[in-house]
Amino acid sequence: MWKPVEIKLETPANMVAVEAGHLAAYALDDQGRLYSWGTQIFGQLGHGEELEQEHVAELTTETDEDIEARIETGHPNDNLDGEKDSEEGEEPPEKVVIVERIPRLVEGLNGHNVVKISAGNHFAVAITSTGLVFSWGRGCFGQLGNGKVADVSTPTPIEALKDYTVIDIAAGSDHVIGVIVPREAFHRSDQHEESLATEHSVVMVWGQGKHGCLGLGGSSNELLPTEIVFFRGLGAVKAAAGAGHSLVLCRAGAQTFLYAFGGNHLGQLGIASSADHVDMPSFLDEFVNVHVADIGAGAQFSAALTSA
Repeated sequence: MWKPVEIKLETPANMVAVEAGHLAAYALDDQGRLYSWGTQIFGQLGHGEELEQEHVAELTTETDEDIEARIETGHPNDNLDGEKDSEEGEEPPEKVVIVERIPRLVEGLNGHNVVKISAGNHFAVAITSTGLVFSWGRGCFGQLGNGKVADVSTPTPIEALKDYTVIDIAAGSDHVIGVIVPREAFHRSDQHEESLATEHSVVMVWGQGKHGCLGLGGSSNELLPTEIVFFRGLGAVKAAAGAGHSLVLCRAGAQTFLYAFGGNHLGQLGIASSADHVDMPSFLDEFVNVHVADIGAGAQFSAALTSA
């Protein structure tokens, strides 16, 4: 595809947001319904394990990396490993690739008003209007936040966050960072959501911890949402995540403060340091007298939108 092409839906809908993951895409309509399309290997489209003949190609088992490489080179049905057996001498079960060529409603979220979707490397997370967060797709590093290292093919609420309202969330390559507020803070206050966020918010992370991207002082993976205690009381309001690094925007009155942590071998943290990585949140001095309105992260770079 060498030029933009309009995507036609089977049932017309007014789309208000889009998100691109690895080999998959998502769109959110004005009714809070989520649609997905693209390639599903690990359940990242969220349509369950149905094996409709027109969508499916069976594959002999390979490593996740082998499958990704084969699909990216345009040969999703080639068996590169032949009769590859498991370490125990038994032939592993076959993997399946499902290709959805047009946007399809993610029925597992019916009844929930989705307000944000964020996609990572073969997985996705979504926030609803009530502050619930759902995850699905690849889970080998704990990036689904459910305490397991297994794939999930339908949107599933993260039980560990049931007592919190998720304000913002960002999926990196294989980790997730979220800004959350205890639900009890909402019940005992009539403050605006943004005011609650700055006063009561905490930052939680889960998934792969490579390069210190979880900001917990190490590189261990976390299978469940874990608080970055550093941000307690700092008024976190937004988060962004890349392929091994993270950003958090904090606010105190009219002032904003930006922090970064994780991989820095290409300068993606913006901390004016040649350090290969930083495993604890570091303040970005460049934004001391600048109001940051929004933040974003690509695989190996970061961006900030400022305002007067």
